[in-house]
Amino acid sequence: MNNYEIIEKLKDIISQEFPDRIVYEKDVAKALGMSKESFSHFKKRESVPVEQIAYFCAKRKISINWILFDQMPKSLEEETEKYTHIKYFSKINAGAGGGAIQ
Repeated sequence: MNNYEIIEKLKDIISQEFPDRIVYEKDVAKALGMSKESFSHFKKRESVPVEQIAYFCAKRKISINWILFDQMPKSLEEETEKYTHIKYFSKINAGAGGGAIQ
């Protein structure tokens, strides 16, 4: 999801808490515990304030995956084969040579 979609989703959540008024980006900034300037700075950099959104979601018992990736919590229960397990060996020393070109 892009920043615009994330901000719109946050506005939708906040508008449910305040159904009698229009929710602006300044309201999103306040709900995230940020100043309007800090929020604007994130927007200009096309960045997402992940830590603030994580707290926002935790407080409201919302899945952050739904906000950031539009992923429903139920989908996290299904197994996936996109990842593999890597065994970690803490007592192995290895090398790949000196890196000389021949």
